[in-house]
Amino acid sequence: MTQVVMSSTPQTARVSRRPSHPFSLKGVRPWQIQPMLIAPVLPGETMKNLLLQSRVITDPLNHPLIGWHAEYYFFYVKHRDLNDRALFESMVLDPSTDLTSLDSTSDAKTYHKGSSDTQDINWSRLCLDRVTEVFFRGEGEAILEAAIDGLPLANIGRMDFTDSLALDSSVNEPGDVDLTSAVAGQGDGTTAVKASEIDEVMRNYEFLRANNLVQMTYQDFLATYGIRPAKQDIHEPELIRYVRDWTYPTNTVDPATGSPSTACSWTISERADKDRLFTEPGFIFGCQVIRPKVYASSIVSSLTSIMNKAVDWLPAVLADDPWTSIRQVAANQAPITNMEADYLVDIKDLFIHGEQYLNFDPAEVEADGAINVPDWSAPDIVRRYANADAADTLFTTPVSANSIRSDGIVSLNILGRLSDTSPMGVGT
Repeated sequence: MTQVVMSSTPQTARVSRRPSHPFSLKGVRPWQIQPMLIAPVLPGETMKNLLLQSRVITDPLNHPLIGWHAEYYFFYVKHRDLNDRALFESMVLDPSTDLTSLDSTSDAKTYHKGSSDTQDINWSRLCLDRVTEVFFRGEGEAILEAAIDGLPLANIGRMDFTDSLALDSSVNEPGDVDLTSAVAGQGDGTTAVKASEIDEVMRNYEFLRANNLVQMTYQDFLATYGIRPAKQDIHEPELIRYVRDWTYPTNTVDPATGSPSTACSWTISERADKDRLFTEPGFIFGCQVIRPKVYASSIVSSLTSIMNKAVDWLPAVLADDPWTSIRQVAANQAPITNMEADYLVDIKDLFIHGEQYLNFDPAEVEADGAINVPDWSAPDIVRRYANADAADTLFTTPVSANSIRSDGIVSLNILGRLSDTSPMGVGT
């Protein structure tokens, strides 16, 4: 192993560096998490401010009324936040560290050109994977389980009474069955083991597992007192700025044909002025998400139509029993018409999250391409995310004009110890 002699950097006055990172994106699909910035930073540096300026426009859209969100996320992603953190720790300590296992092929979506050279790392993809895992996926959801053209998707951006939707066959309502008599050959035949007792043990276990306390660390112990460990201890990227801008479609004219059309466009100028100290080497990593407002064509009725029992109005005396708000609905019956088996809804979700409201057959809007059509009987990953087909229905010409274009720049002001020691073009 190569011996490296480490010494502290001498104390010098810090100076500002002002890198600018222009970006141009095309072919971006709705809901894609599209990287648009990766700027390296060093330990001890401080970001004084960040300025985002961007112009975004969609291809012609079917629906002239339904608005869209343009979103930008900026993260501080340390080397040790990435899934290969052990290799990167070794990289800065041992110059002979072999990183060929991280070689990757060309990937235009993340601005990476693979080559025959060794140790050719696609840092953008590594940051994207980790950011998606932490900020855009639920527990057990794979990074690319919802993706278009190799880029992960953000969810459809709506919460309603389907939040806790489940097939009736997948949920067993708790009962108090004597399992020693119900299951032959189980137990000693003298001491009753009730299903409710097992249910209580399992609920306690699930509570512990949900709070990461089955295998407790010292940080987990502190968390029980409301003390959150430092970010560098849990190896998760830090969200340093979030921008969200809403717009409605406007009429535009195709300069090539002169034909009128409807499209969304944004002119975005946003700042981040809070000081951010970077304690480890890593990146300021930026992503763009264009998220249209969508409706579900399979939800054909308000959930209030089935609130015809006293328990549906959540009586206070039963507030400690979560099962009182669960309602069974027959297969393919309103409010959801594409459930092929009996299903359960939680009335409480209507109070908490709300629901959509239409005064026409949802299929009419679906024909205009302004509707999302999730399969509610599928696993959660399908219910929360769209796909390429759903994205195509939003555009007038889905085969050839089904995406979003962006052009912008991110200007940074970072206080540190770097200065330009190789100036070029003096006097030009």
